[in-house]
Amino acid sequence: MNKAIIFSIMLIFVVTSGAYTGGRKQQEKRDMQRYSESRTRKWQIMSRKLDLSESQRQKIRDQRERNTEKKNEYVRKLGDLRNILRKKLSEEEIDVEEVEYIIEDIGEVHKKILGRRVQMLIEFKSVLNDEQWKKVRRMKAGSFIHKEKKK
Repeated sequence: MNKAIIFSIMLIFVVTSGAYTGGRKQQEKRDMQRYSESRTRKWQIMSRKLDLSESQRQKIRDQRERNTEKKNEYVRKLGDLRNILRKKLSEEEIDVEEVEYIIEDIGEVHKKILGRRVQMLIEFKSVLNDEQWKKVRRMKAGSFIHKEKKK
């Protein structure tokens, strides 16, 4: 009888934990879809406000595709390094020197990501004319694009 109760509890646990994981994955998928739709809407609005030519749109689209691939590579590497760090920090004896090297590697990846963002901005600006760039600055299109201070 006790075995039947334990088996039933384990079965319930397995079924509900699987359902929970599946629900979380579905939620993440919906979130990614919403994020993608939001980016698409923002891009359409910006494209319309800047009055981009078809040639400009295509160049920017190509730039975004190239940069997205590179960004995803950096994000994966960052995730891997964080997982390694987590694993090292959960060990019984922590090798401080090894942890410091991992932290330095994480910092290097962050530098590369920031450098990539700056490069993307430069490429984006090169496609626009002066008036379009001024509009971008007024729209505050990116977190690293700020209005110049008035003197």
